[in-house]
Amino acid sequence: MSLSRLALRLAAIETLAPSALQSDPNAQWPTAAEGRFLDSQMTPESFAEGVAQRRLPVVAVYADEAKREPYGTAADSLVDGSDQVTLAFEIMVPGVYRQDDQNAYIVPAVALDALAEATLDMVEEQIRQVLQDARMSRPLCLVLSHVSRVESRPWRDADLDTRLSARRVEFDCHLINAERRPLAGQTGLDRLPEPLRSVALALPEGSYGRAACNVVAAALGSAAAFTALAELRLAANLKRGAGDAAPPPVNPGVTPPVGDLAGSVVIPQT
Repeated sequence: MSLSRLALRLAAIETLAPSALQSDPNAQWPTAAEGRFLDSQMTPESFAEGVAQRRLPVVAVYADEAKREPYGTAADSLVDGSDQVTLAFEIMVPGVYRQDDQNAYIVPAVALDALAEATLDMVEEQIRQVLQDARMSRPLCLVLSHVSRVESRPWRDADLDTRLSARRVEFDCHLINAERRPLAGQTGLDRLPEPLRSVALALPEGSYGRAACNVVAAALGSAAAFTALAELRLAANLKRGAGDAAPPPVNPGVTPPVGDLAGSVVIPQT
């Protein structure tokens, strides 16, 4: 599940801020946040010169709460389950705050005004539209099955209870489960389990997401190849007690066979 979260986050960032547009001065970006989609971070360095002064929106992308539920009547979600991840976008309209000493400070969110709220509304709607249109396109289609809930929450100052120029939008995402473990001896991106491997291969060479996947694949190394459990043997000592009914005649030709049958039970690896 953990690396599926990474796959979802990187696919969403590439969808909303395509790496091919980063060096294009005339880029037609999908949203008003342009290329300012940040992976799991929001620091003062996130606001380049002019961003706060011009009150341009910045978005931080997180993969938050995650859970796995068993399929159908399956009892073990580790073996056969459905992954759900909350994909969160924290949209901020930064500003410049001046203290009494006239020193200026860049802050991620200031007191809300009409222009900032309209910007938040616009970027939130653009994110929804882009994700909806991209669900059938790579790389997002390789990891996202469907979205079951969208929730938008305003931000408030914890001390003053003042509405701020920021909000959090959450998408409850159901993921495509293809957690095939890599075989021993794999190298490069082939070390990654699915669906991260497919997403990584779909990300453009030289992009931020591809570089992140290369780092993860190198860090996994041989640890990503797990020892295979060839078979599970079950041994049991079974016998009838006093008063048990006589067994039916042995008939090994039916499926499943009936009667007293000698032998062993082997459950092969699946």
